[in-house]
Amino acid sequence: MDIEKAYAIYFSPTYTLRSQFTAFVEGMGVPVEKLDLTLPRVRKGFSHSFKKNEAVAVGLPVYGGRLPLDLEDFFTGLKGEGTTCCSNCVVRKSRIRRCLD
Repeated sequence: MDIEKAYAIYFSPTYTLRSQFTAFVEGMGVPVEKLDLTLPRVRKGFSHSFKKNEAVAVGLPVYGGRLPLDLEDFFTGLKGEGTTCCSNCVVRKSRIRRCLD
């Protein structure tokens, strides 16, 4: 599979995840488009479809062992058509086990 473009999609209220996660995606060696869906006004009504020759990486922080509340709208507008996707949960002094349940 030849990936021609990657998307870094993230929720990063403190900007720590944004910088670390963007560097991770840029390491793929293809053009990267960054989609910051931190603010509710940006997430509301957001919609994007991804193609088979694209990769999507989603980065989210973990607070107290869980993903932030009220992120249903974060995922609603994301659609893939055979798109390669990976998720990345950033944990600091927390229990990762609960966020992956």
